[in-house]
Amino acid sequence: MKVKVYNDSRLQHKEQFKGSIITIPPGGYVEMHRDDAVMFLGQFFPIKRGGNGVQLEESFKKLRIEAPLDVKVKEKEKFICHICGFEAESASGLQSHIRAKHPHAILNEEKG
Repeated sequence: MKVKVYNDSRLQHKEQFKGSIITIPPGGYVEMHRDDAVMFLGQFFPIKRGGNGVQLEESFKKLRIEAPLDVKVKEKEKFICHICGFEAESASGLQSHIRAKHPHAILNEEKG
């Protein structure tokens, strides 16, 4: 999946990555595969300091990854008791809850 890597700095970001020079204009972005984007953001970027020892703005790495909006995230399945509203972590947890709290609601299952 391709994502956008944004440069939130007011300066151009220029960095070598996998043998190529990646240049991102101020406020702009480049597209790359998600795995590459994570590696790009995590790779070492040399710190430059001024005469007074303070880090220069040009060596700040102000980048962020933004995934496309059309990516659908699978929603976690919910196991809710329709009698009292209890939410269980799993189907077996919901069954245990119903057996313990609502034994009168068990119709087609042998009570045990």
